[in-house]
Amino acid sequence: MLKRLANVFTLLVFTAIFLAGVFFGFREYLLLKALNDLKQATTSAILNVSIKASARKTCRGYARRDGVEYHLSPQVTFTSDKSFFSGYVCNHDDKNPRIEVEYKLPPLVRKVSDNAGIVVSEDSKNPGIMVEVLGRRGAVWYEKRVAISSTNKSEIEDKEFDIGPITNCEVYNFVCCDGIGKTPSGRQFLGAVDCDNTCYERCSQEPAILYFTTQPFFESATRNLHIKPNEPVKFSFQVSSNDAADNKKEKELNFFYKLMQSVYNLFTGNTNQEEVKSDVKVILDFGDGNEQDFSSLQGVAEHEYTCGSDNCTYQATLTINTNGYKVAKTDLSNINVIVRKSE
Repeated sequence: MLKRLANVFTLLVFTAIFLAGVFFGFREYLLLKALNDLKQATTSAILNVSIKASARKTCRGYARRDGVEYHLSPQVTFTSDKSFFSGYVCNHDDKNPRIEVEYKLPPLVRKVSDNAGIVVSEDSKNPGIMVEVLGRRGAVWYEKRVAISSTNKSEIEDKEFDIGPITNCEVYNFVCCDGIGKTPSGRQFLGAVDCDNTCYERCSQEPAILYFTTQPFFESATRNLHIKPNEPVKFSFQVSSNDAADNKKEKELNFFYKLMQSVYNLFTGNTNQEEVKSDVKVILDFGDGNEQDFSSLQGVAEHEYTCGSDNCTYQATLTINTNGYKVAKTDLSNINVIVRKSE
């Protein structure tokens, strides 16, 4: 019996070792294939620019029209986390690159650096790009007229690459935040092709007031509350959560990728997850110079109003601030408090 159990245990160990070998070998193959494609794209872009008379003619023609000196720059440009192309761009028209060859990263490989690709020009200081497959990273960069690739962690982990060519907002790991009721936060990137001035690090759906009411109740049609001086008023409110505040460019990963990532985490014990904190603040302004702040999505506050004349009107206002931005007010934001002395 013990011998049989020992045989089963040995079989399981060898099976686990075999599967681990297949997993890590397959991962390494995908990474090296991606790096080879990126090197080939970079070399191809540089070679095409140097030998193609049509490229120089195109840029020269536009430069003459605009009355500027011309030069063209080879580039490898990502249009998403998976797709990229090699081509060139004229110095006076950097938002309209000329596409030579289109590529796509192998399955499970994705771009992880916050830049858009490689531009080879006099202004480029450190052109490069970094990709990842299931926790394993590699990079390609252009240095001393040669495209170089590496998977050495100590060599690539501290590299800071140029922002690269101009392309879509998402490629920089940002998001276009230009919809109604959207609140941008974090860093801003100016000049993206698809959203020039609204490309931000994060974008969240604005919280909304679910209810803002009082005890005693106000008139629902006018939102007027009639009270006597020094009569206690209990305000209560609830706002919806800022449910997209932690969506720092969440990747849409397919089921197979998530499965493989889970396997990788199982082998390596990797449990690190990036966290982005939400910041929602609610301010209740009683309208008489007093206010109360809340850091929760619902709250209750009691307040008494005074009146130095026969009739006083105050406007209680509920304001929501999220990630440093003030949410626009709605019909539910205000309650008119009318204080009238007894006749």
